[in-house]
Amino acid sequence: RDAADAADILRSLAPPAFVAVTGSLRFDPRLPGTHLVVIPEACRVADRGERDRWLLRTADLTLSRVESLPASPRAEEVALMVEQAIAVVADAPLGAPEGPVREAVFDLIAAGSGPRGVAVDAIVARARDAGYAEGPVRDAIRSLLEDDDCYTPTPGYIKPL
Repeated sequence: RDAADAADILRSLAPPAFVAVTGSLRFDPRLPGTHLVVIPEACRVADRGERDRWLLRTADLTLSRVESLPASPRAEEVALMVEQAIAVVADAPLGAPEGPVREAVFDLIAAGSGPRGVAVDAIVARARDAGYAEGPVRDAIRSLLEDDDCYTPTPGYIKPL
């Protein structure tokens, strides 16, 4: 049934569109070589920013795994694929972080803030888990402090005003 729902969603889209599909993998032994099939469990429309965050986070995790492997032609091939995937992500403009990164960081600070605020390292970790790179997250935190949207009640902690 889930596959039928996903197919209905995909049919209703006007290309081009970004979609987020979650599902389970199944190995298909009937086909020669290694063939994995994704059995959709959920499907929804995504935006470019979400796609880019997912791509960058996945690339980071993949490179970490490749670096832990012994050098081989296959490892080099995977690293090249990651490099090519990263190339499709548009370069972020220089300057203060705007839009999704800043908003996401502020939302994480507001949601996690207690009487002492929330640890900056915890915000960086949560943002990383959500697909944001550490540099832009720290830039967003700096921007929030400079614009008086947040303050540091104690060193290493941040709290919204």
